[in-house]
Amino acid sequence: MKNCWTCNKQTIYLAVWQAIKSKESEWSKIYERLVPIKCSYDERKRAYYVGKGKIIGRIAGQMILVMNTLSFSSLLSRNENDNFL
Repeated sequence: MKNCWTCNKQTIYLAVWQAIKSKESEWSKIYERLVPIKCSYDERKRAYYVGKGKIIGRIAGQMILVMNTLSFSSLLSRNENDNFL
């Protein structure tokens, strides 16, 4: 049985790929901007191949930051309404 962290990493990885596939998302724009900068170009295949994992990791980190920020702000707004803080 896999530990919970591994399952969560796989879920985030799949979420990043799903976000990148939709060409109109901001995540896709970030990915397309970073690939020529951070990845090595393979002349034989005429494409960028080496280093895409680092970009996926960076976008996953940004997604996690956005999710945490949104959940924290919703927690704060809920507590402001209830006056528990």
